[in-house]
Amino acid sequence: MKVKMITLAAGPAGVLLAGQEYNLPEAEAKAFIDGGYAAPVQEKPAPAPEEAAKAPEVVAAEKVLADAQEALKKAGNKQEKAAAGKAVAEAKAAMKALLEKPAQE
Repeated sequence: MKVKMITLAAGPAGVLLAGQEYNLPEAEAKAFIDGGYAAPVQEKPAPAPEEAAKAPEVVAAEKVLADAQEALKKAGNKQEKAAAGKAVAEAKAAMKALLEKPAQE
């Protein structure tokens, strides 16, 4: 069971430092938690397979699109809005092309 130590614990088996996370046998972890010396750590679920497998170019394209959308929000005059709008459209087109491209094996 994974716990985060609240206090320092030391004994014949070793030292557990405050603020650090440790995987301990369940009985030992529960004893530390019940005594107020540790807190349980919630395990995060693994990312969905499609999220974990994003290609670097897709991640980069998502960032470019997000940056272009932010620039469009901040655009002040007509010229800035037009340029930012064009950048958003180009980023969306690039993203669409990447997502439609068959996976390379």
